[in-house]
Amino acid sequence: MNATASDKNKYRWLLWLARIWNVLALAFLLFMLIGHLVGGDDMTFANTTEWLMFLFFPLGVLLGLALCWWKSWLGGLVTIGSLLAFRLIGNEVDFNFWIDGAAAPGFLFLLHWTLVKKRS
Repeated sequence: MNATASDKNKYRWLLWLARIWNVLALAFLLFMLIGHLVGGDDMTFANTTEWLMFLFFPLGVLLGLALCWWKSWLGGLVTIGSLLAFRLIGNEVDFNFWIDGAAAPGFLFLLHWTLVKKRS
């Protein structure tokens, strides 16, 4: 059974919320990343754990958020996977408004895709 046009329109608000939040999150993450790269601090990591954490957040989340514009399900999975890997590697389980807020559009894109996907 295919998702009808009314199903797609019914969740259009969710798609627009995800898109707007995505633009804001991408701008914030890029601003912070560029500021860190060109700032006065040298870009060194104390150990492999810090390097891996940096790989998943912000880089993995940035990649996932960018992919959301092309394939919402893939971008959502990459974003969520990167966030989970960041949390597991860093042993951080507490909610962080800035980190989780930046990754939230990935959840929204995945939710939207799930609600309107075609069913066979």
